[in-house]
Parts: sequence; C-alpha cells; structure tokens
Amino acid sequence: MNKMTIGLFLTLTASACLQANPKLIMLDPAGHAKDTGRQLHHGYERAETYKCAEVLKRGLEHLDDVRVILSRTPGEELVPLQNASFANRFNADLVVRLSFYKETSDKAQIHLYYLQIDPLDDKNRVGQSPFTPINQAHIDNIQTSLNYAQKLANALSDASYQALLTCADPKGLPIKPLIGIVSPAILIEIGLPKDDQWQPLCEALISSLQKIITSS
Repeated sequence: MNKMTIGLFLTLTASACLQANPKLIMLDPAGHAKDTGRQLHHGYERAETYKCAEVLKRGLEHLDDVRVILSRTPGEELVPLQNASFANRFNADLVVRLSFYKETSDKAQIHLYYLQIDPLDDKNRVGQSPFTPINQAHIDNIQTSLNYAQKLANALSDASYQALLTCADPKGLPIKPLIGIVSPAILIEIGLPKDDQWQPLCEALISSLQKIITSS
C-alpha cells in the first residue's frame, strides 16, 4: 500500500467516523507506571484494573456506534489531571474509572460513585467555559452522572448476579480521580476476594454498562 493509498484510507476512515458520530466511552483504570495502586491479595491494583479495562473495551465495542478508549497504556506515567484532559479533549460521552481493593468477604463488593464536592453542586449550573475552575467542571453533568450510576446499580443488582456480587447504592463524594472531568463520569470500585475475581464479573459489568450506554 503506497503513501497515497494510505492517505486516502485514513481520510475515508476519519470521514466515516465523523459521519457515524459514535458514542465515545473512556475507561480509566487506576494506577500507572509510577503508581501501583492499592495492594491486593497477591498483586496490585494497577495490573488488574488494566486487564479488566481491556476486556470491558472489547465487550462494549460489540455495540453499534460505540468507540472505547483507555486512558493509559502499560508503562505510561500519568501526570495529575491527565485523565481529565484526555476525556475533555475527546469530548467523551461517559468516563468510567475502575478501581480495585482487597476484599475479605466471599463475594465481590461493588461501590459506585460520582463526583460531588458540595451538596449544592447539582443546583449550581455554571456553563462550561475555558475559565471554569477544575473543581466545578463536573457540575453541569452531575445529574447525568448520578442517573448513569443509578442505572448501573439497578442493573448490577439483578437477581442473576447475586451469587457473584453485592452492589451498593451510588454515592456522591469529592473523589480526586474524577475532578476536572466535564463529561458524565462514574467510579466503579470493586472489592475483590481474589485478585482475578474481576474476571467472572466482566459479563455483568459489560451487560450493565451496555444498558446505560444504549439508553442515553
């Protein structure tokens, strides 16, 4: 394939993507090259969240008109707010932060969070501008973040998943990894009885995320 053919292929591909206008989902696995994340039973959060994100990416991209990107690659060092800059630059339709911790009970425990710095955040619409403070970037989409988190909690609370997991109601908290993100954003924190216990959860996570993506 010569340079002209490659150039034409890239132009046509970019044009098709713009015409299709796919929904863009950013998966943000905790940890990076200089941060292992929390210690699990044998390994660390950084490795397991990335492996899980790759599986979720493949599952979600089976949906029509959905594109999934990861916020980091293996060995990449992130600087503060890099995930927010990445999400905002690409105008993501949804950002999902993945975080794991060591769980001592027999079932995986799932906690869902959205960013809420002030109890009045959902009433203080700011309107985005280049000068919006980073601690207010989330405000205009806070209700959407809450709605997505609630739909996800409802889906994960289905009776068919009760043997695998327990899912708590969503909470709004001042969560550092979500600061600066304009897009709707939720954090999925999973307590793992075993380091690889996320694997049997993937079907439930993919199915539940698909529901909120297709309903938006």
